Amino acid sequence: MTEPVKIVTPVGSIGMGFDPAKLYEGIRLGASAIIADAGSTDSGPQKLALGVTMCPHDAYVEDFEHIVDAAYHHKVKVLVSSAGGERSNKHVDEFVDIIQEHCLKKNYRMKLVKIYAEIDKELIKSSIDQGIVTPCGAVPELQKSEVDAATCIVAQMGLEPFVEALREHPDVDIIISGRAYDPAPCAGYCVNQGITNLGVAYHMGKVMECGAHAGTPKSREAFATVWNDRFEILPLQSHARCTAYSLASHSLYENARGDYHPGPGGAIDLTGATFYEAEGRAGGSAGAVFQVADTYTVKMEGAKVTGHRTITQGSIRDPILISQID
Repeated sequence: MTEPVKIVTPVGSIGMGFDPAKLYEGIRLGASAIIADAGSTDSGPQKLALGVTMCPHDAYVEDFEHIVDAAYHHKVKVLVSSAGGERSNKHVDEFVDIIQEHCLKKNYRMKLVKIYAEIDKELIKSSIDQGIVTPCGAVPELQKSEVDAATCIVAQMGLEPFVEALREHPDVDIIISGRAYDPAPCAGYCVNQGITNLGVAYHMGKVMECGAHAGTPKSREAFATVWNDRFEILPLQSHARCTAYSLASHSLYENARGDYHPGPGGAIDLTGATFYEAEGRAGGSAGAVFQVADTYTVKMEGAKVTGHRTITQGSIRDPILISQID
């Protein structure tokens, strides 16, 4: 492999909106793929239990219209993971329906691949009997009764399903997946393009899944250049830049440790990673290692309805405090 892999991420979560001009700027810089996450656990288990999406349907329509137009006219691939935020099979189908409706309207002909993440409950209960389901952290052992009570159960896939889809369907235009490890689609695309260093691929994906949040100030659209030994991230908003500090500090985002990030099949080890400031407004990193686990495991996520949420509103009357609110 001689040429670097180039990826554009328009936003950290599909449905949140982005500047289409910045998406096209990423393509102009050489991106061969548009890759974005669409999920989050920030809102807790409610979305999975109720089967509702993280954003309104119309918000997904708007984002996909720009993405599909760009992919069609510039012949770049699209990979979107964790469909709907809730990440079940039905929201993979919802995303595909949105894309198909837009393609019909625009008379586009594009090839789509769906990757589901739901796990059959009988398979889970059989796995409990075999003793191969273990707690993920300090939580109780999974009981069959909890499996039956769950509205939906998904598993966090790694890069392998994306690699397989790209290999088996080299002419694919768009891949939509259910629940996935956040960096998996970026890492999977890099592997498909010849990157063999999983540490670099996964570390880059860990940054890009949030868009340009690793920049300062935080923004949305990001562009990645990936070599086998390093990667660089460029925030596409002209007022933002990625520094060694901002890139390194992002390693703490949604992680108990900044140097070790467990995931499907292993962990991203950043103990030997270095961070630097590159040409222009870009920042880069090298030295991440993917530690392959002795046993390949994936994290299952399930939720059930147990009651109702309560929202309490409050107000501030202190004029001194109010005067200092930005």
